[in-house]
Amino acid sequence: MVLERFCYSPNGVFGRLIVGDLHLWTVEQIWRNNEPRRSCIPEGDYILEPHESSRYPDTWALVGDTVSHWPGEGKLRSACVFHAGNTSKDVLGCIAPGLGLNENAWGVVSSRRAMDALRKELYATQARTLKITQYRP
Repeated sequence: MVLERFCYSPNGVFGRLIVGDLHLWTVEQIWRNNEPRRSCIPEGDYILEPHESSRYPDTWALVGDTVSHWPGEGKLRSACVFHAGNTSKDVLGCIAPGLGLNENAWGVVSSRRAMDALRKELYATQARTLKITQYRP
């Protein structure tokens, strides 16, 4: 599973998430020196752990480098998960997938449907690693 970021703008960080045959768009917060709940997730390799909470049920948390699943595990950040959202204002240090880009609003579209597709693909492929990288032509 790869998240290839292609746009770092003042309105958010945008990427292309590839999981098996599924291709989704993503939106995250801008880079703010890895500040919890304010910054996109650093580039690197992550393990995906199943995540269940009342706010974000049936999703996955990223774990690796400076990011832990839960607070108090000795990492700078925690609970960075995939969840529905349409703009960078909807994600506080997390990743929102979409079925397309909304260039007029600097966001993604059909995020809930994209989350459903992501769940289905992750359960089918059992993919549990994520590489976040920057697109380099």
